[in-house]
Amino acid sequence: MPVFARVVRGIVAVLFALSCDASQSADARQKLGDRRYSVVIDAPVGLSTGNPGALVLEARPEAGHKLSIDFPSRLELSSSSGLDLPAKLDREAASDLREQGIRYSAPIQATQPGKQTIEGRLRVGVCTGDLCEPVEVPFEVELLVTAGS
Repeated sequence: MPVFARVVRGIVAVLFALSCDASQSADARQKLGDRRYSVVIDAPVGLSTGNPGALVLEARPEAGHKLSIDFPSRLELSSSSGLDLPAKLDREAASDLREQGIRYSAPIQATQPGKQTIEGRLRVGVCTGDLCEPVEVPFEVELLVTAGS
């Protein structure tokens, strides 16, 4: 019977570890927005010092709306002292800039292990027909950085 108990304990440990990884992945994605637009923020999971990562933001219009490609879209970022990342990405830095979606990918380099924070503000223009208005989407992302090998 002791062998059976060890096997069951091992299975329980593996299932617990998998559930922790699944919850970490779920926490790495944020969804923001309103009836006019949605913004999805994907933060890197498993970021460690010495290894690069990326914070990816995608803005999409909701039904009956579009995003302005002429508006001065911008992603502004600041972080705790343990992260190196760009302070600002203008519309020219967007990896996708269309009325159906705007996407930014900000490179991140972790310099210190532990809990790190990124604060940001995404600025885009949301349009209904020919009427466009500026929208600012503030956000905060927390990352758990591990020590690199």
